[in-house]
Amino acid sequence: MSKYFTYFPKTIYNLEGSKSLDVITNLTSSFSFDDNILENAVSYYEYSVPDGETPEIVAHKVYGDVEKHWVILKMNGIVDVKTDWPIEQRMLDNVVHTKYKTASILDGLAWAKANNHSYYKIETRLFPLTREKTETKIQITAAAYANLTASSSNYTLADGNALTVSVDKTVITYYEHEVELNDDKRNIKILRNEFISEVDSEFIRVISNV
Repeated sequence: MSKYFTYFPKTIYNLEGSKSLDVITNLTSSFSFDDNILENAVSYYEYSVPDGETPEIVAHKVYGDVEKHWVILKMNGIVDVKTDWPIEQRMLDNVVHTKYKTASILDGLAWAKANNHSYYKIETRLFPLTREKTETKIQITAAAYANLTASSSNYTLADGNALTVSVDKTVITYYEHEVELNDDKRNIKILRNEFISEVDSEFIRVISNV
């Protein structure tokens, strides 16, 4: 982190209540990736952040340099690591416990695991001959869930192909919902190594001339 800020410009600042002027790093300066890099699938690859890995660990793993963690964050539009980066399982359990704990709910974690957050209807379409299968998950109300019965029907299409349509249902607990939200943050983009030098040079040029 320290090397990252050495490129930021300095500014004169008068602290409130102080008669002296101080030279500080201007943290309001910013740098953004070119849209061509962000949207070009050739420039990056998908990566799933394992439990417990920080941006610094990822940067060291893929670039061999923890100081390149800013590339990881900028590439994925992450502003606040505390809210935008996945947290490890132990910390997630603590967060869930605190979030759902109330005066009447002493164990927020247990409550989140025992109570349903959302209900879903699952429709599966299968073509037996080709084994092609598609699954659609639709959120429904608790009442619709209670009245929904699992079923399976076979059809013969106009072109002669057979089709099996199955209907089932499932629920997501509050805990599973929180796990899904956290897991969604694990899917990030990693800028390929061959683009690092170009981005690094552009970053220094832009920040140093702000």
